[in-house]
Formats: sequence, structure tokens, C-alpha cells
Amino acid sequence: MAAALRRLLRRGKADAIPDVEEVESDRMDVESEADSGSSRPTSSLGGQTRMTTDSRSGSSSGIQRVQSASSSSGGPGRKEDDFASILDDEEICEEFRVYLRTTLDNNKSADPSFKKKFEVQLDFILIARQIFSAAEEDHEQTVRLMIDIGERFLAKPPAGHNIALSGQRNREDLVRHCKNLREGVENEVDSQLLRPGYEHLYTAVSRKYDLYKKTRPRTTLQALLCAIT
Repeated sequence: MAAALRRLLRRGKADAIPDVEEVESDRMDVESEADSGSSRPTSSLGGQTRMTTDSRSGSSSGIQRVQSASSSSGGPGRKEDDFASILDDEEICEEFRVYLRTTLDNNKSADPSFKKKFEVQLDFILIARQIFSAAEEDHEQTVRLMIDIGERFLAKPPAGHNIALSGQRNREDLVRHCKNLREGVENEVDSQLLRPGYEHLYTAVSRKYDLYKKTRPRTTLQALLCAIT
């Protein structure tokens, strides 16, 4: 009787042990799924989704590394490719000013205060941007800047440059506003009167910046970035 029970127990254990070939087959299936899983997301583990990396994301990471290196080295891909940003960068803006003065304006004067068309337009843009970004507590400074717009840029020679803006009606309103601020008739700056003229000159001068960029030497890294963006 005891021997029969032992035989039954041994038979039960054997039934509980999986077939070796089935185990090997399951293992190969799992490995096959792992290899093919490089092109798709895997299942969630512990409530967190585990994502695989395919070849496209790998190349994207490579591009990001190149762009990051370019930014840290001060190369292109940085703000010099954005005209609005270079206006806030003193070094690049000064280089661009020299280009306007010497190449486009053909200004040979040694007097830095003697300026011609394109350099004057750049100055107008820079002062207008100061007015647009001025805080409320800088009211007096903003009024002085607006008066300067009228006296330096809108007045006729020899006092001013008498620059052309986008619309005659808007220009007349701006001239009147600057005059009223100077004489104390008004004391609140209406910066919106600056906007049409600013946008007109901003567009014109940004095109000159596009020309300026073409005159600068291009590095191998610049060429690479242009190719992959």
C-alpha cells in the first residue's frame, strides 16, 4: 500500500514538471519578441510604460546632440539666425551695424555720429524696441525716448534725418504726438503710433541682415545643421 502511494506521488510530481522542449520553445519566443520590440513600445511594468528606442529616435538624439554642441560653442543655430534676437545681442548687432555703415551706406566718415540711411533705420528700430518693452515705472525715460524719435528721426535736416515710414497719415500723427510730449501738452506715451513705422523698417532692415549673413564665412558645422534642419 505504501509503495503504491509513493508511485502515485512520483507520478504527480512528474506531471507538474513542464516539458523541457516546451520551456525552450517559450524562451525562444520571448527572445524573438524582445528583438522585434525595438521598433515598437513594450508593455507597462509596475504602472510605468517602458518605451523602446527605434532607429528614428536614435538619429533624432544624434541631431539634438549636434545642435546642443553648436549652441554651447556659440556657433550658428544660435540667436544670430533670428533677427529679433540679434537686436538684443550687442556683439552681433554691432557687427551688423558695421556692415550697414561701411557696405550698404558706404559711409566713409570717421565721425560715428554721422550716419546714413540704413544705420539710421537700425537706430530707429532699437529705440522703438526700448519703448515697447519699457516698464510702467520707466515712464520718464519712455517719454524722453519718444521725444528723441521725433527730434532725431522725424524732424527735417539738419536737426533730424526725416526718415520715411509706411504711411503719411500715421507719420503725421506720430510727429504731432512727439511734439506734444516735448511741449508738455501730453504726458502719456502712445507707443501704438510707433508700431506701423517700426514694422515697416523692421521688415526692410531684416532683409539687409539676410544679405549680411551670406557674407559671413560658413563652417562645416553650419553646413551640417542646415542639411539636417
